[in-house]
Amino acid sequence: MARKNSIETLDARCYPTPQILENGIERLWDVSDVAKFLNISKKTIYRWADQGTIPSLKLGKKLVRFRPEEVAKWALSNKGDPHGN
Repeated sequence: MARKNSIETLDARCYPTPQILENGIERLWDVSDVAKFLNISKKTIYRWADQGTIPSLKLGKKLVRFRPEEVAKWALSNKGDPHGN
């Protein structure tokens, strides 16, 4: 029996609570945060971000960040198929 990743088991209750920093700006997730949330390897998250598969913010050549709510919405709309097929 194949192990299900978090994308296949997500529901509306899993939306992350926004974390607001002292300066009033929302904390963005890094690759480790997204990998932990989706139970998927960091390598896969980097690949998906590079391909535009997952919503991300490119900050320079190598730095990538994610809005938690966008990741959750994306995951819920792509249950079982991260490419939306």
